[in-house]
Amino acid sequence: MLAETIFLAIGIFLIGVGYLICEQVYAIVVVLSGIMLTVWGFAGVPMTVQIPIELGAILAIKNSTKLGGISRIVRGKMRRECCCDSQR
Repeated sequence: MLAETIFLAIGIFLIGVGYLICEQVYAIVVVLSGIMLTVWGFAGVPMTVQIPIELGAILAIKNSTKLGGISRIVRGKMRRECCCDSQR
């Protein structure tokens, strides 16, 4: 159980870090690695950990759609500033 919890935490951390990386290839690799670790960790943790995570995800999506967050991200209107953009 401890290993799966660590995988879950590292996976979520890698997804966040991958979003901040400017170079597209590295960002894709880091995010995909984070997704794999998150799924692997989530599958191994007990149900008492899975249910709060699922409820939190549902509430986060519900609240972000009220603010237009998910639809803005999907349409590409929410752009992030990169450290690489100023160097080009």
